[in-house]
Amino acid sequence: MQKHVGVIQWLPVKLKRITTAHGFIEDQQGGIGSEFDVVHRIPAFPREDPCKNFEAMMK
Repeated sequence: MQKHVGVIQWLPVKLKRITTAHGFIEDQQGGIGSEFDVVHRIPAFPREDPCKNFEAMMK
């Protein structure tokens, strides 16, 4: 969960102080992570190009 959005916004102040936000971020995503207290780099999940599904529409 990111520190500036999500569940943490609904926690009481006392719990916010002791909550640690962990981010699991794929290796290929650079520069992301400041929203978390602890960043865990994980291998990128292989996936198809999301635009590939729209190629037929563009013709």
